[in-house]
Amino acid sequence: MIQASDVKKALDQRPFVRFELHLDNRRVVPVKQHDALLFNESRTMVLIVEQDSFHHIPLNHVTDLIVLGQPSPEQLTG
Repeated sequence: MIQASDVKKALDQRPFVRFELHLDNRRVVPVKQHDALLFNESRTMVLIVEQDSFHHIPLNHVTDLIVLGQPSPEQLTG
């Protein structure tokens, strides 16, 4: 099971690298920007904003975190 510290580590990478959260119901939720994910105070849930919608996900339903690749040249240069 994924812990809040695992998500925070992926979120804090600089430059940011996109990642996905895989859920126990087989849904995949992309995290495309570092400021698109928020934790609740107890770090048991995440809120992911995606354009006009959001995903409210209990961390105990996250089964995997997949990093989607290396940062782009634009990300590396700032």
